[in-house]
Amino acid sequence: MMLGPTISVRETYADYYVRLTDDDLKDLCLDLLWAESPDTRDEKSLGYVEFAGLWHDAVVSVAFFWRSFEGGIAILPDPLDVSTNLMLVDSKGYDAGTKGTALALMRMIQSRETAMSIKG
Repeated sequence: MMLGPTISVRETYADYYVRLTDDDLKDLCLDLLWAESPDTRDEKSLGYVEFAGLWHDAVVSVAFFWRSFEGGIAILPDPLDVSTNLMLVDSKGYDAGTKGTALALMRMIQSRETAMSIKG
């Protein structure tokens, strides 16, 4: 989807996505809202985590399921399993799509070591 060059990423859109650029994403503050750890004895169990924050006047949310094993290894989800109301756009207004946005969010969360703070 292409946004016109005069459209601000801070505007509200009918699809309810909050649009951010890569630079905006660096400034986004997310707080751990809720986390549930999986049962490490059952490799089929999933944990759930949700982060929330504000971007100007908009509430933003990033949530996903995750898995951990007895060895302490946490496996983050497929990017298509990330649930968010954010959409990453480039400087020309082209969006990165749900997968590109989810990958960027997962990298951001991992780089901030937020995923390491998940506790049951």
